[in-house]
Amino acid sequence: MKSINNFCKTYKPLIETIGILIALVLLVFTFWSTLISRDILRLSQQQEFNKQLPIWDFAVNDTSDIISVKPFSPDVKIQIANAYFPSKIFRQKQWPIDPPDFKLYLLMFKFDIAALFKNTFPYDKNVIDIAPRGAAPVLLEINYIQYGESRTVWGLFEIQYLIERSSLEPKVQLKGMFFLKYCNKQEGLNELESLAESFSKSLDSLKNKKVK
Repeated sequence: MKSINNFCKTYKPLIETIGILIALVLLVFTFWSTLISRDILRLSQQQEFNKQLPIWDFAVNDTSDIISVKPFSPDVKIQIANAYFPSKIFRQKQWPIDPPDFKLYLLMFKFDIAALFKNTFPYDKNVIDIAPRGAAPVLLEINYIQYGESRTVWGLFEIQYLIERSSLEPKVQLKGMFFLKYCNKQEGLNELESLAESFSKSLDSLKNKKVK
């Protein structure tokens, strides 16, 4: 016991230093564990929130220039829906999606896309032009009822189309719509214009990629 006391007195500063270091390590480890737990909680909350977001199905009728918006789940009922297009590309920025079948009429969309193609590429009567499948951005605002609650979501989507020209006027065919992401209103409107810039650049790039 005496030798232990002598050892402690001799190495007291070292023992205290080691104790402080161990305490600091435990403090850092606790802080790090707290951060990880918080991130896991946020991820879990986000995943749970995402599970509540509806999945949408789209029916394309190119002959009638229509894309119909339908909830994939039968417990979701759409009340009001609107589509927003980038003003840099399309003449009409906000288009209603008409109830009760919630059809998005895209005749003017096809006219605007055809006009862009016509203005970008000169017509050659000896050539049939077929452009690679394109995609134009659109922001959807959808108010729906699910489990007795009314909710509104904003989501970025892209409308797929194909352009063919065998005469002066290009022909635009609707091919589908696919989901990009959910967002808030302002984020969606800002990103819509940003996607419009990319869309314009992709159209210009077709000058070198167009199939003849």
